[in-house]
Amino acid sequence: MTHPVTIRKVSTGEERTVEVTTIGGVYWWTDGNMSCDCNRSDLFGDADDTCGHSRFMVRIEALGIDELKSADSFFNNPNHH
Repeated sequence: MTHPVTIRKVSTGEERTVEVTTIGGVYWWTDGNMSCDCNRSDLFGDADDTCGHSRFMVRIEALGIDELKSADSFFNNPNHH
């Protein structure tokens, strides 16, 4: 089974939807490996593997992340634990 993940490169506004077989949980995308821009750049197909939390935004409806968010937006949310 695959899950669609929409990823946006913030600097250009370009969006791509990719199918992933392992979606992980919300933590994986907000605090774990896929919260880092270096890993999101691989998913996007971007050669810049610099670490950070603001260059890419994701939407993963299967996890209830139904709007594009950067990892920073989770860190700055007082309701995020």
